[in-house]
Amino acid sequence: METFSELLTAHMERAGIGDSELARRIPVSRPTLIRWREGVTARPRYREDVSRCAEILRLTPEETDAFLSAAGFAPNNVISATESDSAAGDSAGGAVSDSAAGDSAGGAGSDSAGESAASESSLKASGESAGGADSARAAASPSPSP
Repeated sequence: METFSELLTAHMERAGIGDSELARRIPVSRPTLIRWREGVTARPRYREDVSRCAEILRLTPEETDAFLSAAGFAPNNVISATESDSAAGDSAGGAVSDSAAGDSAGGAGSDSAGESAASESSLKASGESAGGADSARAAASPSPSP
């Protein structure tokens, strides 16, 4: 696997873009970009900088994923085994976990009470119990002695 600096250099040469232009458009300082290219800095600090760089260099989705991975960040187009198992269970009418129901009903940025309420109503609608992780935590915690 190529390093981030090797990929960056190759993609910059292919796109015909220089250090100053790319640095200005990302935006990062030119010395920062040079440190990335020379491998002095093993990986950029921010994923957004790498994504922006990939856009500017017009990388394909596959090249972008390899670029992100070389920089130490998760690729864009990855579905973990857990996500695919969960999606298969959801479409087949299987049990819905609290986090999956909360994510789809509560949305990103909603508070945990909203996710919990959405999860509970989602489970009630599907006819399953709404105990979930909260019930498991309550059962596992010791009750105060009299």
